[in-house]
Amino acid sequence: MGSSVCGIDLGTTYSCLAYIDETGNPVVAKNSEGSNTTPSVVCFQDDGSVVVGQSAKDDLVFSPDRAVAFVKRLMGETNFAASIDGQDKSPEEISSYILRKVVGDAERTAGMDIKDVVITVPAYFGDPPRTATRNAGEIAGLNVLRIIQEPVAAAVYYGCMKCDGDTNALVYDLGGGTFDVNVISVKKQADGNSIEVVWTDGDKTLGGKDWDAALVQYLKDEFEAQTGIGVFDDEAEEEFQAKAEEAKRQLSSKTATKVSLNIEGEKVKVEVSRDTFNAITQVLLQRTIDLTKDCMEKAASQRGVKVDRILLVGGSTRMVQVEEALSEAFPELLVEINDPDEAVAKGAALCALDDAVVMVESEEQHGGEAESPCAISEDNLVRNLSLPGVRNKISYATSKSYGVEVMQDGISVISNLIKKNQPIPVDTHEVTVAQVYGTAYSGQSAVEVRIFENDGVDDTVPLEGEPIRTQEFTLGNTCAPEGYPIQVQFNLNEQGLLSVVATEVATGNVCEFQVEASAGMSSDELQKVKSTAMKVKVE
Repeated sequence: MGSSVCGIDLGTTYSCLAYIDETGNPVVAKNSEGSNTTPSVVCFQDDGSVVVGQSAKDDLVFSPDRAVAFVKRLMGETNFAASIDGQDKSPEEISSYILRKVVGDAERTAGMDIKDVVITVPAYFGDPPRTATRNAGEIAGLNVLRIIQEPVAAAVYYGCMKCDGDTNALVYDLGGGTFDVNVISVKKQADGNSIEVVWTDGDKTLGGKDWDAALVQYLKDEFEAQTGIGVFDDEAEEEFQAKAEEAKRQLSSKTATKVSLNIEGEKVKVEVSRDTFNAITQVLLQRTIDLTKDCMEKAASQRGVKVDRILLVGGSTRMVQVEEALSEAFPELLVEINDPDEAVAKGAALCALDDAVVMVESEEQHGGEAESPCAISEDNLVRNLSLPGVRNKISYATSKSYGVEVMQDGISVISNLIKKNQPIPVDTHEVTVAQVYGTAYSGQSAVEVRIFENDGVDDTVPLEGEPIRTQEFTLGNTCAPEGYPIQVQFNLNEQGLLSVVATEVATGNVCEFQVEASAGMSSDELQKVKSTAMKVKVE
């Protein structure tokens, strides 16, 4: 097939890669096991190689000290994810193996050469996890064209751009390890359509695994009730987990299923009805409904955006209870489900095509080769300009609040200059806010500018956690009185990069810096990890 740009959904529990085929449609590349999605689990072997996917997931129970799951939750939060044979492994390195697995399998099964990719991240990701995700792509030897938000990719795939008029959609994304809910506004404009992330919320600790855990506990209780055995070894735990996952899948198409268990020499059959499953997981489902309602209400009250449809994303939305509960809670809204576990990757592939068109045009404008980096003909490339997501403006809301530490009534607090869910102007692609503060005491010779990232939406929030950047600013006037004015300006772009400018108002003396990902790698560290990781065999 040749060279291609691709979209990758680097998921908490499963990952997926999609590309644009010769007909201009997004297609998911199967992995070497013949599946469309790959478990985001990495297992380090004794011979130095790594196994990624289902085999690694199977090893989680028996080799918990050598297998790593849910690494996405650690992206940008820490430099440490696991210690293998005395060597610390970062979330970026572990994620790079997942990327190499899905890319390598796609190259083999679809006959492509993949270098240019678009990778998706949750809307709530701030700068550190976005940077960590981009670093993971670089460690994997990929050229990351863009990091885009998952709800944007989902809306693009669902075809919101091709609606007859303006539309406001809520993307309900229930994956294996996280739950995200986002309101998306799509507007038709003469010079091209626009898609905007209006409001985002969710729970990064809630996902399909919690439904599995509830069903595992139910099976254990039933097994104990029939046999009197209530303590289980690792092998039994693995069987309970596997049988619970299979029963959950069957209940998406059947009203009841029988689970056969052969544990500790005892054979037991447990019947699980859909009603029973719904009952034991009701509290989990209700949590998602509450977050969905709150997100809609905030989008309406704070931004004046009223939702008219709900788009289901994430493999866990295949559970019948999800669509039923949403339809009951929001009877006036259209609830749509279409390839929920592949929608994000396919939408990312369409966005990757958009970038490829720009790359081709840029080469033509600069007199370079106009050969398309896409594996489709020029006719199809031009025709795809009408596809959702292509040649359309995408704008975001801020995913976090950003503030500076100040003293208020003798107590250190965070003064938020930029607030979570604040719109980023589509024309400038960044939000700029400035505020003047005063020095704490007279004769102060320097100011320590401490920047915090948080989820608060108030002007002032309690001081919690560690700053994402601390910068000392030496003042020109060392005889200034208490309250000497210092202006602090934040510039946050849609990629999550924060620039800070502190200005001594009286003298014009300036201190300017960018906020790097606090848990991120230095350039030297990144290159060292890349050099080491690329030598590792990935299976």
